[in-house]
Amino acid sequence: MKKQLAVLMAAATAVTTVAPVVANAATINTSRADALAKVQEALKVRYTDPAVTGLMGKNSLVTNGKEFMNSVYKFAVKVDGKYQKAEKDDVTFIKSDDYAGLSLSDIESILDSAVLTGKQVEIEKYDKGFRKVGDNIFANQYASFQRYAIDGKDDNDVQTIKYMITKALYIDGKTKPDYLDKIIYDDKSYELKKIGNTPVLSLEGVNSVTSANAVALNTADAETINKDVAGGEKIQPVNLSKVLKLKLKSGVEIVINEKENFVLNFLAAVDKDGKVHNLFAKNAGNGYADKIVDFGKVETKDGEISSYDIATHPEVIDTYIVQQYNAVYNVKDIYTVADGYTAKGADFVNNMIDAIAEPIIKDGKLNPNAKEFNFDGKRYIVSVDKNSVKNAKLVKEGDKAVFYVTADVIAKNDVETMGADVKAIQNKITKQVIRIEADSELEASTVQRDIANGNKVVAKRRNVLAGADRFKTAIEISKSAYEKDGSADAIVLVGQYSTVDGLAAAPFAKKANAPILLSQYKKIDADTIAEIKRLIGKNSAKKVYIIGGENTISKDVEKQLIDELNIRSERIEGKDRFETSRKLAATIVGKTQAGQMNKAQKVFVVGAEAEPDAMSASAVAARDNAPIVVVPKTQLDTASKVFLNNISDAKTKAFLIGGVNSASEQVRKDLVALSNLVNVKRVAGSDRQETNAAVINEFYSDKTKAPGLFVAKSDTKSLVDALAAGPVAGNAGVPIVLATNALTDSQKMAVRNHVVNYKTQADKGYAQIFEVGMGINSAVMSAIYNILGL
Repeated sequence: MKKQLAVLMAAATAVTTVAPVVANAATINTSRADALAKVQEALKVRYTDPAVTGLMGKNSLVTNGKEFMNSVYKFAVKVDGKYQKAEKDDVTFIKSDDYAGLSLSDIESILDSAVLTGKQVEIEKYDKGFRKVGDNIFANQYASFQRYAIDGKDDNDVQTIKYMITKALYIDGKTKPDYLDKIIYDDKSYELKKIGNTPVLSLEGVNSVTSANAVALNTADAETINKDVAGGEKIQPVNLSKVLKLKLKSGVEIVINEKENFVLNFLAAVDKDGKVHNLFAKNAGNGYADKIVDFGKVETKDGEISSYDIATHPEVIDTYIVQQYNAVYNVKDIYTVADGYTAKGADFVNNMIDAIAEPIIKDGKLNPNAKEFNFDGKRYIVSVDKNSVKNAKLVKEGDKAVFYVTADVIAKNDVETMGADVKAIQNKITKQVIRIEADSELEASTVQRDIANGNKVVAKRRNVLAGADRFKTAIEISKSAYEKDGSADAIVLVGQYSTVDGLAAAPFAKKANAPILLSQYKKIDADTIAEIKRLIGKNSAKKVYIIGGENTISKDVEKQLIDELNIRSERIEGKDRFETSRKLAATIVGKTQAGQMNKAQKVFVVGAEAEPDAMSASAVAARDNAPIVVVPKTQLDTASKVFLNNISDAKTKAFLIGGVNSASEQVRKDLVALSNLVNVKRVAGSDRQETNAAVINEFYSDKTKAPGLFVAKSDTKSLVDALAAGPVAGNAGVPIVLATNALTDSQKMAVRNHVVNYKTQADKGYAQIFEVGMGINSAVMSAIYNILGL
């Protein structure tokens, strides 16, 4: 069932991050198997003494053969934030510090219980405290790593040393314990001697006590001794900048003042076998003298022992978050910022929304409208918990963004077997956890939001219209606009380098219900021939319009159309690009019955070298059946003046597209000076992308927003890739956005204001995004999807 549901429902996960108990604690999101493996590995690290737990009080010793209690680590488990302890098959609530920890089987039982309800499990790993000496591991309360206070008046705190040596190492200052081999100071061996009642360290094997062979244990001792030493010799106190250490019979050397001073805890001497001995209560003559390897250490203050109770409370060092789930789904199979929803993804989201709306059992009966999922020949009835989707928290787990939802699930064949037995069906329904994971937070949040808000989605909001070259890109655009064979009324054929001719032809192509395809100079490539054949076939009433003169597309192409397809062609050409654009414009405007030119409601004027400006305007011109007239950059030529006057009257609006670098100020003045053309407006920005934003702002409504957009590269060399987009975008009523590497702020604002957003137009569906050609930076697409809430 788990595997089936994983593919069936595909899910994602959101886990609440748990704050670590201590600063260096780690929170690790992991799977059940990995978490149990970590527990098993940790429980193998044990104290040398098999009876020791490392804990205090009633839990200080291992009982009932529970070997896991001997581990240096202890585990506690929380389910939904509450500590639990497994007792056989029961789960009871407890406090984290109220027991010696859980065994591996205990943790497995809790996980098994939690998975039925889809609850999150937190496995806390505690460090009880331990210290390694050689191959042995001892409990921390016997050998703490904590630092101890030293006398604030005297950084050397000689009282600590005096107490240790006189009261502990030499019991009552008289007898050297059997476990002690030597006292080493400044790399020399010393033994305890007395001058009067004052103890001093004297070189081993030397009978007399002089300044040459002895040191006092503190400044006060030195002053007292100096009064009694013959000849007034000065015995110096122990200098703690020199190393003082104990060499034990076991061969272990314990450094006393290498870094800090402390008093050794002789209540807790540890032997090689991990046993602990109280050396205040016993001398070293009980068979363990040569086994002592370590001591506990006791905090002192102003030379006085404050406490022997140095056991540390266990601290959480790791927390393993186990969000158990029965199904996993990767969002990259559903939705990506770059491509929108896949067909599989749209089905998944829409089915999940339906599964939220309908429970499996309704009004005491099996709900006939409950959502069914099919997988691997088996059918399942599923009801998704709406709150689990709505309240799902998106979190980062490694390099994934995840969230979790829960669902009631039952196999359809189980339902059919039970018939009308609703109670049996109810008992058979299981709670399943679904994990949905994505490579980005944006993608995961998009899917989560759509499901939670009940936003039915469609596949491929963004459509990539791109081929291996400009010819194939034009074919892809054609196929997207004319999916049905034979659905075009004509073909508009443009030379592969004739960008301006092609853009001027955009409104003509839209009016002719024809796609724009590209041709090489001397021939049409095989793929384009196949697309022409698909759209026109052998219909003799349809034809191919060749745009431009024989210097752009040779007569060989006309012959190829006849030889290979038996299709007639018509060439629309002028002696230059200006005349070609006028002839195209004339066909759009048309003539009256008297043979006079009709008056255009709107006309677009672009400079001869302003391909990007023409691209921005081509979709608008195609949408509005308005001609595009190409003029010289510096001033209007006479033929253009005459033509524009002929198609204009007082109602005609002329738009000069682009700044003065595209069409000079003189061109604008020439337009204003025309007798029939009284409404002239320049639409421009500081560069091609700013002009693009200005065109969108001018010609698309902020109330009735465009249902999508086309995105094309803005560099001049790549504009031809998107040549065929003009009539298709015009027919769809959507703008063309020009951006290769990044959107400008003006373009972002234009898209935000003039293209539908899921929030404002959810009832009308999402914006359809078309990316034309390859090489548009993903940052451009991500920005658009962010703006539109897609």
